[in-house]
Amino acid sequence: MNRYSRILLRAYLPAALALACAVALMWLTSLLGSIDATRSWVPVAKWLPLLALLAALLSGTLATWRTWRWQRGGAKVCAACGGPLDSVHRGADGPWQRCQSCGAVHGT
Repeated sequence: MNRYSRILLRAYLPAALALACAVALMWLTSLLGSIDATRSWVPVAKWLPLLALLAALLSGTLATWRTWRWQRGGAKVCAACGGPLDSVHRGADGPWQRCQSCGAVHGT
């Protein structure tokens, strides 16, 4: 796996997991509908796959936008490898960012 593939994998993994969660919730909702004791929960549970699909869509859109900005040169890059930096995190030692390619931590 080359560096660019690793960057894309780390960027799109949350969207893929949310999509897998949506599929599992769809299966669970159909299973709950066939059980008499849980049939009353089905109208509420049917919204859960939609929320997971929305999370997958937003996460995938954000990953695409960040990758596009990095390829165009509009995002901060890692000093060690040139990979894109993640969003700013607030820590005890001040704000920091993690490289999406090599995992190095950079203070901002």
